[in-house]
Amino acid sequence: MGQGASTEEFRLLLIGKTGHGKSSLGNAILGKQAFKSSCGWEGKTDKCDLGRATRDKIKLEVVDTPGFCDKHRSDESIHKSIAQCLTTTSPGPHAVLVVMSAKERYSKDIVNAYREAKKLIDKQDLASRIILVFTGGDSIKQDNIDFEAQIQQEIAELREMMEDAKMRYVLFNNKATLTGLENRKQLEALLQKVREACMPDFTYLSSKLQRDIETIIINESQEIARNKNIPVEEARFQVRQAIAQADEKDEALKKAISHVMEAINTHKVDVHVSLCAIL
Repeated sequence: MGQGASTEEFRLLLIGKTGHGKSSLGNAILGKQAFKSSCGWEGKTDKCDLGRATRDKIKLEVVDTPGFCDKHRSDESIHKSIAQCLTTTSPGPHAVLVVMSAKERYSKDIVNAYREAKKLIDKQDLASRIILVFTGGDSIKQDNIDFEAQIQQEIAELREMMEDAKMRYVLFNNKATLTGLENRKQLEALLQKVREACMPDFTYLSSKLQRDIETIIINESQEIARNKNIPVEEARFQVRQAIAQADEKDEALKKAISHVMEAINTHKVDVHVSLCAIL
C-alpha cells in the first residue's frame, strides 16, 4: 500500500469490456468530454488515456483503458497495455472500477478478466479497492426495472467480485448532463464508495513496479519542469499522459517514456494466462 493522501484526491482506474461505457463513465466522473466514447461495440479506446478535473474542490484523475479482451489484440499488446495503465495511475490508484452494462446479462468473461487483474496486484489489496459500476442507469429507470432484484438474480455470476467488493456497487446514468445535478449526486455516491474502500487511512494501491515507475516519473518531471519552466505537478501530468499514449514527439517526454518502458520490460509483468485465451 502507498502513503496516505494529505488532501482529498482520487485516482481511478477503469476496466471492463469494450462497449460497456468505460469512456462515457470517465467523462461523467470528470464532468467533461475528456475521452472519446462510442455507443456501439467497436470501442473508441485503443490505448490508455488519462484525464483530470477538479470538481467541488476535489481533484479527480481517471485512467481509461482499452478493451483488454478484444480478440484482435496480441498477448504482447495486452500485457504492455496492462503495465502502461497501471503505471499511468502512478503512484497508484485509489480504486479500480469494474465497469459493466446494466442492460446486458453478466457473463463469466468479466469475472475471468478480474481474476487476471488479481495476478498483477496483490489480490487482497486489489479486492479491497474494487467497486462495481453498472452503466445504463437511464434505461433501468425508463424500463422500471428493479435493479436490486436484478442484482440478486445475477449474484451467482458475480459472487466472487461482489464478495471481494463487499457489495460496493453503484448504478450510473452515463447520459446525465455532465455538469447537472443528477451527475453530481451520482458522482458523490461513487466517491463515497471509494472513501469507504480506502478507510481507515485513505491509502492507494501500489506494487514494486509502480514504486519503481514513480521514482522515474519524479526524476523526469523535475528535469522537464526546470527545462520548460512549468510547475512540477504539470510536468508530472504530462509525463504520465505520455506514458498512457506511448506516442510522443516531444524529446523530453519521449525519453521519459523510454525509461518507463525499460522498467516495465525489466519487471516482465506476467499475466500467466492470456485474457484472450480465456474468453
